[in-house]
Amino acid sequence: MAAFAGKIDYASCRFLDRHIIRCIMWMTNGPTNPNLVIEFTDWESVNAFAKRICDM
Repeated sequence: MAAFAGKIDYASCRFLDRHIIRCIMWMTNGPTNPNLVIEFTDWESVNAFAKRICDM
C-alpha cells in the first residue's frame, strides 16, 4: 500500500469543494491561490511503486 500526493486544480472543482480544499490548504500552510494548478505528484515514487507491484 502507498499514498501519493496529487494535483490541485481549483478551477475544475465545484464551488463548495474549492473552498473546502482552500480552507484545508490554509490550515496546513499550503497554496490557496484559486488561479493556480499545482502538481504535487512525485512520479518517480509512483513509478517505483508500480515496478515493485509488477515484480511481485
